[in-house]
Amino acid sequence: MRKFSFPIRLKVLVAVLVILMLVVGVITATMANLFHQDKTAYVRASSVAVTSNMRAEVETILTSHLSAARVLAEVLLADYMEPAAKQQLVKPIFVAYPGLLALVTTSADGEPLSLYNSVGLRDAGIEPDELLKLIADTPGAALGSTRDKLNQAYAERMLASFRRHDIRYFFYIGGNDSAATVRAVQQVAADAHYDLRAMHIPKTIDNDLLLNDHCPGFGSAA
Repeated sequence: MRKFSFPIRLKVLVAVLVILMLVVGVITATMANLFHQDKTAYVRASSVAVTSNMRAEVETILTSHLSAARVLAEVLLADYMEPAAKQQLVKPIFVAYPGLLALVTTSADGEPLSLYNSVGLRDAGIEPDELLKLIADTPGAALGSTRDKLNQAYAERMLASFRRHDIRYFFYIGGNDSAATVRAVQQVAADAHYDLRAMHIPKTIDNDLLLNDHCPGFGSAA
C-alpha cells in the first residue's frame, strides 16, 4: 500500500492558513461584539435623550397651562368683578392657550361659576349655556364606593349605563371580590359584543391578592 506524504511547505502553508482563519474569526467576533455594544449604548443614549426632551417639553407645557389656570381661577373667584369684566380680562389668556376651553367651579354659596373661551367653544360647536350640562354629563372620571354584590341583572344594568354614556373603560378598586366583579363585568360586555376594558386596581387591607407585588391598603391598615 502506497503512503502519501505532503511537502513540509504545504503543511506549513495549511497551518498558517488555519491560524489566519482563527485570528480573523476572533477579530470579526470581537468587532461584532464591540459594534453591538456601541449600537446598544447609542440606542440607549438616544432613547434617554428623546425621553428627557419629551419630559422637558411636557413639563413646560403643563407648567404654562397650570400658570394660566391659576390666573383664571383668581379672576373667576374675584367677587368684586362683574362677569363681563372677567371675560374681557381673561380673553388674552384664552388666545394664548386655545386648548383651554373653560374653567368651571362653584362659589361658597354653591352657585356655578365659569369662564369660557368663546372662540374655542364656537369652533367646537358648543354654546356657552350648554357648557355646564356637557361637563356634568361627560366626566373625566366618576369615583365612588359600594358594597353591592354583583349579579346578572346588576351587571346588565351597568352595561346599559355604559352604552348610554359611551363608557369604554371601567376601573374597579378593591380586593378579591372586586376582582371577581371586574371579571364578571368584562364577561357580560364580551357576551354582548360591547368594546369595554374592565380593569381591577388592587387595594385591600387583607393583603391576600395573588400575583401582585404590592397591594395598597395593607401597609396603612393599622
